[in-house]
Amino acid sequence: MKAKNKKTLKTAKSKKVRKRIPARGKTVTVLQGDKNGFKVIVDNAGDGIVINTAPDGKIVYVNKRAAEITGYSIEELLKTTIKDHASPDRFTADMEIYTQTLKGINHSEQFETAIVHKDGRVIPVEMTATLVDWRGQKAVAVIVRDITERRLAENIIGMERDKTQKYLDIAGGIFITIDREQKVSSINKKGCQILGYDNEDDIIGKNWFKTFIPERISEQLIEVFERLMQGEIDIAEYFENPVLTIDGRERIILWHNTVLKDEKGNIYATLSSGNDITELRQTIDELNRYQENLEEVVRNRTHELTNANTRLEQEIAERRNVDLELKKLLTVIEHSINLIFITDANGTIEYVNPMFEQVTGYSKKEIIGKNPRIFASGDTLKVQYEELWNTILAGKIWNGLFKNKTKDGEYYWVKAIISPIMDEEGKVIHFLAVQEDITEKRVSKERLQYLTHYDGTTGLINRARLIELLDEWISNSQSGDESGVFILIDLDQFKFISDTFGYGMGDEFLRRVARLLQTNLRYLDAKYIKKSTMESLLCRLSGDEFAIFLPAAGRAEGMIVAEQARKAIEDFYQPDVSCHLTASIGIAVYPDHAKTTSDLLTKADVSMFRAKELGRNRCHIYNSDERYLEHMHSRLKWKENILHAIKENRFEAWFQPILDLSDDSVHHYEVLARMRDNDGRIIMPGPFIDIAERFGLLGAIGRVIIEKALIDLSDLVHKGSDITFCLNISGRELGDDEFLYFLQSKIHELGVPPNRLIFEITETSSINDMDAAIKFLKTLKLLGCHMALDDFGIGFTSFLYLKELHIDYVKIAGPFIKNINKNLNDQLFVKAIADVARGMNIKTIAEFAEDDETIKLLKEYGIDYAQGYIIGKPCPTLDYKSCSGVLAT
Repeated sequence: MKAKNKKTLKTAKSKKVRKRIPARGKTVTVLQGDKNGFKVIVDNAGDGIVINTAPDGKIVYVNKRAAEITGYSIEELLKTTIKDHASPDRFTADMEIYTQTLKGINHSEQFETAIVHKDGRVIPVEMTATLVDWRGQKAVAVIVRDITERRLAENIIGMERDKTQKYLDIAGGIFITIDREQKVSSINKKGCQILGYDNEDDIIGKNWFKTFIPERISEQLIEVFERLMQGEIDIAEYFENPVLTIDGRERIILWHNTVLKDEKGNIYATLSSGNDITELRQTIDELNRYQENLEEVVRNRTHELTNANTRLEQEIAERRNVDLELKKLLTVIEHSINLIFITDANGTIEYVNPMFEQVTGYSKKEIIGKNPRIFASGDTLKVQYEELWNTILAGKIWNGLFKNKTKDGEYYWVKAIISPIMDEEGKVIHFLAVQEDITEKRVSKERLQYLTHYDGTTGLINRARLIELLDEWISNSQSGDESGVFILIDLDQFKFISDTFGYGMGDEFLRRVARLLQTNLRYLDAKYIKKSTMESLLCRLSGDEFAIFLPAAGRAEGMIVAEQARKAIEDFYQPDVSCHLTASIGIAVYPDHAKTTSDLLTKADVSMFRAKELGRNRCHIYNSDERYLEHMHSRLKWKENILHAIKENRFEAWFQPILDLSDDSVHHYEVLARMRDNDGRIIMPGPFIDIAERFGLLGAIGRVIIEKALIDLSDLVHKGSDITFCLNISGRELGDDEFLYFLQSKIHELGVPPNRLIFEITETSSINDMDAAIKFLKTLKLLGCHMALDDFGIGFTSFLYLKELHIDYVKIAGPFIKNINKNLNDQLFVKAIADVARGMNIKTIAEFAEDDETIKLLKEYGIDYAQGYIIGKPCPTLDYKSCSGVLAT
């Protein structure tokens, strides 16, 4: 490449300097005397510029942008060489380029590499290397561009594309999107198969209506498409139309169409899903044609019998045609997805198809010659059978539902059509039964109806059914003088059982408590409660809450039943689990305390909370003097308070210091959530965490706290602080792609070094998908974040999690630390955890360190960090000395 277009640059205070274009085997003279012109441009260029001398690679010039990219000052960079900043993975390749440039082989084409930031991060960059003359010495000038944001964008776009394609590819039928120009913008693999194509690229971009829709119906479908795109209709449901395959054949598709909108609500495409029903439609058409042909044959046969002598040959030909049609019909029946069987006039089975054998479990050999009553479940009414026989013997078609029984005794449901087959004289000679197996649909329907009124775990009526029955009872009681008692039972600290022994054991606890309450209620109901128009009700309200309603009962009877229920739960012993259960019970009386269902539940709820405040394991009847508690303890009010606090930005991040036991310094803080009330008071997590969890608001609170903490950390890092934050994430959130994207985007947006973040995993027992959780944490680890496991040593936490989740820290559960200076078992356990963790290169953190003696023991056992009130209480600042003076509740 030859040099050309040479120009002379002039400035007010510098001499003329000739700029030379880089070329193979030649160098570029670097401008030295121009201080007000070209040098100003280079110093402030948008890309980094670095000049280093040969052969030692010493940096002799950098501009401001190069310093920003590396994190070093210009003065620091001028004391280093290129080797000091090269990524170890790229060093050999980069030095080869550097060596080639020194030999005169220019690298004016951009190439990608990586450098190491001052804080340890690896920064992806684009570079261009050029041989230059620096003050009479050979040097290499490198233009550096930071491409971190481009890489992040490409990764995020790739994630979204992969996720979208995954959903498309697992679709059961054809799945396409069509843009405003009527062109296919996406199609799944099943859709390609239906249309006969090997690759979606052969379909995408083609006009859907001109390429894949028969011309005779294309205008009609385009009209529907335009109405969808114009917003006149949102959904076009379940209609059939043919599509053209690659070889010109038509396949019948049952479609469901809807529209896709962007974030502004503008429609940009239609989304169509369809099932291929070609074979089903062919089967129906074949059956229809057969019936039509059969009727035609019968008419022809009747006419031919009157002219038998003259039309014998024609009759034989017709007979052959009938045989051919029967063969076709038999083929259709043999491959039908429905159960088909034929009987004689007396109901004796003469033929069954393969699907019949598959569903019933009987082979042809076993069932031919038997009567269909062999399938009877015993649940079909006699009157239904009578209606069936009266209909088909009259030569009419009967249809209805049957609950039948298989050979193995399992029940199945069919939708049946039974048609009589008659001879030329109109006499019934056979019956044709076609049955559709609707067992799954029926079971799903019955299950849905059951769950509408009943709790799936305990079998008790659910909250919705209880409210429905109470509304009905109160409506019928308003004209009389009846009274009733509503009893609300809340199991104390039941969450500990689920977290410790697993949700399976927790559900078994609830089932046994339900049976215990049922048994007690039957006895007490008979002994104390007068019968009215309604039996006493027992309900599972939600979670660990049960409710009893006693119609025709007063305050005295209500207290007796409530106290007996409390005592029964207290005495209840579960042999599988070494713990005891208690309950806090609230009582409200109708109509003394409330005259509506809603008020009755609220008053009982208030009373139950009051029972908890008085120490749990007790019954408390509503007292009008405690009306102020309704606002404080109503869960619906709490839900509203939480939502308003989120909207009004009243959730705050507080910080508790974590002590490094090796040098008694504090560099780590755990971030905790606090809620500020309307009057400015700080509300601790206890009152609102359970409510937030019940109403699905924990995730929203967590995101607010995490974002605020990241903002604070970003500010501290830019001020030169070496602080690390420990942020809590629930096991339920592991595997949530949206939450992962939130964390990635906020870390990048705020410029927080990932190595300053420790994500502390709580509630490991709630991890539903371990593979998804591992992938979630691996992504954060690749960013540079660290992982901690909370409450290690109790519940479902095990050493398996340390390996599977790539843990960096374990927080030893507080109960093992509280009395460690008095309990030998706790000492042995903590020492064992420390030894195992050390062997796995995992750091240990001890919670609830409350005195100097505990700190001393932790140091002896080799525990790395400690956290507790003796070190510092949670507060809104990061000065742990001042935190120790804050009253933490």
